[in-house]
Amino acid sequence: MEQTKAGNPLGPLVGRRVVVSVDGGRVNIRRRVGGPWPEGGRRRFETAWREPKVLTVYVLDEEGKRDKSVCSVIDGTLGDADDVFDLLR
Repeated sequence: MEQTKAGNPLGPLVGRRVVVSVDGGRVNIRRRVGGPWPEGGRRRFETAWREPKVLTVYVLDEEGKRDKSVCSVIDGTLGDADDVFDLLR
């Protein structure tokens, strides 16, 4: 954590504008439920709503557009806000 706060003076992002974006949404997680097969022949399942958090990091050029020479980072988690900050670190 201390290294994260101090930064890296020789890193590839020094002097560049970096955008970090976090977004959330909703996803339906299906889980099979046991029991006898119903008449229609389709398996039974339960659903639970979860909130994924998606983290996107990219670099801007001098004109304010995404610099395509630097790869974007897109990652996500079904955890809480602390897990998102762990991904960012």
